Amino acid sequence: MQSGLVAAALAVFQLAGANPMEDMFVWLSSGAAFAILAMLVLVSVAAVLWFRSGAGGAASVWIRTVLPIVGAVAGTVLAAIIALNQSLLLQLDPGSGWQLLIPACAAAVVAAGLLYGAWIKGVDPVRYAGIGRGQPDPRTEIDTQLGAIRG
Repeated sequence: MQSGLVAAALAVFQLAGANPMEDMFVWLSSGAAFAILAMLVLVSVAAVLWFRSGAGGAASVWIRTVLPIVGAVAGTVLAAIIALNQSLLLQLDPGSGWQLLIPACAAAVVAAGLLYGAWIKGVDPVRYAGIGRGQPDPRTEIDTQLGAIRG
């Protein structure tokens, strides 16, 4: 799958007449950096929702609420700054709108994931209810008790 995606990306850049190091590397690394920041923002929001559902035991209010909200807000501000200023990094004409392509692709991936989750919930609610509740494979799970054995 990865090789196929790389081949497709190379083909698109080749057809566009782009220089792999000057164009492709900058565009793809910018996209990856933005996507990682977006994922961190979503994880901060998920942490707040998870703690609000009653999970997390006796964690302090700082861990349950304050720090994830600060992370989500700071990450959102940084993502907006990056999205609005990517024309500098990507050497695009200011105001061309092309700098919004990377955030749009990240949003499309998030939307596709949400739609896929909704589809699973509708088609197979039992499988959906089991997401995140799987049991580790005992053949690959690290046995923490082995660390206490001394020879």
